[in-house]
Amino acid sequence: MKFTRPGLLLLATLGALAHGADPAGLAEPVEPVRIEAADAGGEIEFDTATGAASARGGVVVKQGTTTVRARTITLSDDGIEVTADGDVSVDSVHAGVAHLWRGDHARFNFQTQKVEADQFRLGLRPMFVAGETATGNRTNGVYTVSNGFVTSDDLAEPGYRITAKTLQVEPGKTIEARDARLVVGGVTLFYWPVYHRSLTRHTTFWTVTPGYRSIFGAFSLNQYHWIARTNLELMVDLDYRQKRGFGGGPGLSYDLGEWGRGGGRVYFAHDNDPYSTAQGVPVEQDRRVISFHHSLTNASGLTVKGRVEEQNDELVRRDYFEGEFRRDPQPRTFFELNQQWPNWTFDAMAQPQLNSFF
Repeated sequence: MKFTRPGLLLLATLGALAHGADPAGLAEPVEPVRIEAADAGGEIEFDTATGAASARGGVVVKQGTTTVRARTITLSDDGIEVTADGDVSVDSVHAGVAHLWRGDHARFNFQTQKVEADQFRLGLRPMFVAGETATGNRTNGVYTVSNGFVTSDDLAEPGYRITAKTLQVEPGKTIEARDARLVVGGVTLFYWPVYHRSLTRHTTFWTVTPGYRSIFGAFSLNQYHWIARTNLELMVDLDYRQKRGFGGGPGLSYDLGEWGRGGGRVYFAHDNDPYSTAQGVPVEQDRRVISFHHSLTNASGLTVKGRVEEQNDELVRRDYFEGEFRRDPQPRTFFELNQQWPNWTFDAMAQPQLNSFF
């Protein structure tokens, strides 16, 4: 039996409401399950005997914050469970955590949020999980994966992964792998009987970026982070470049709510091999960058923005912060105020010149 897109939407809605009816009026209201074609002009073939629906461009099933997409779906008699085959994706949000499943076959229960999937991938940023089979539900919030892997590399073929015979995933909280191996480029480098990883935000952590560039030689850019409060993060850079030497300094990022947000950084470096400026002026070995910014916008129409950008030579950002230099080779120091009223606006701006060479 064929239905146009709006016709099947109405049928699915009425059917779900009928199955979810509660004569005593004691149960919580259940959102209807909606079925529609993936493409706007598509038609769905729906078998009323088996509950199977298919469309040339695929089928979309929705309920609340959950969306299931597949080539073919089969809906249970009560409209609670859906079986999906072919290019399956299950996109759901529960307890503030977004889950995205992809695979060839999946069974999903809208009521319990239970998933059974084969040959799937699951996105739980910053981690991604894949495996042969997986089962899980929101009752205990734990998914069990067999013969799978976990990685933070968001690629179809990740550069590295941790493989395991069994993975237990608690979205937004932890990942535990048993009989786990670290695999990089197809080569096993390390083995853990049990590997445990927290997905919660760490209050203290290091980030390390090693590499090599002809102007630096071998280098390691290291930053220590301390999240002192939910709205305050402190950082310390400690970098080493083989040809240029050491550099580093403190920084911070903050959010004061209605009082605005901002951040700053002080970076010092003793350059063992400084270049000359474009005008041929020698660059001093002791180099620095000092920056600070703050912005505030409130409901009364007031906007305040301030930025301080000071450096002791014109090329220090090019040499040490190339990304920032490409965005703005001559950063400005300014203070700006804007106040809006129903009938008029007041603007003020000051722009002192801290860097005389610009």
